[in-house]
Amino acid sequence: MAYKIFWNNCDITKLEIKLKNTKNIKILKKIQCIYLRAKEGLGAQEIGKIVSLSESTVKKIQNRFRKEGEKIFEIPNHGGRRNENMNSETEKKFLKILSFEAEKGHILTISKIKEKYERIINKKTNQSVIYKLLHRHGWRKVTPRKKHPKHNKKRAEEFKKNF
Repeated sequence: MAYKIFWNNCDITKLEIKLKNTKNIKILKKIQCIYLRAKEGLGAQEIGKIVSLSESTVKKIQNRFRKEGEKIFEIPNHGGRRNENMNSETEKKFLKILSFEAEKGHILTISKIKEKYERIINKKTNQSVIYKLLHRHGWRKVTPRKKHPKHNKKRAEEFKKNF
C-alpha cells in the first residue's frame, strides 16, 4: 500500500520539466522510468519495452528513486577507476621516485618497476598494469641510439685503418 502512495505523491511536474531539459540519454531514460510509473502507472516490463531497458534495470532505477529521490538524476552511474591499486597522487609519487633513480643514471626496466610496484601494493600484478601506469602519466620508452647522429662511416673506416 505504501508503494502506491509513494507514486501517487510523486511530483510529476518536476519530472516533466526534467524531461524537457535533460540532454544526457542515460539520465533521460531514468526520468522516463520514474515518469511512466508515476503518471501512467505502468509496470516495469512495459516501461522497459518503451524505454529500451531491461525489467530489472527499470526496477533498480525505481527503487533507487524511492530511496534517494531526485539525487539519482545527478549522479553518474559509471566512470572512474574502481579497481585501482594506487590513486593518481600515489602513482605520481611512485613515478617521482623512479625519475630520481633514472636521473642518477640507473636503467629502469619494466621488470624492475614491476618489482617495486608489487612491493608497495603487496600483491602480484601483470606487466600490462605497469605499461598502463606509465602511459597514464606520459612516460615513454627511451632507448639509446645504435649510432651517434653525426656518425660518419668514412671517417670511422679511416680511423680503424690508421689505429
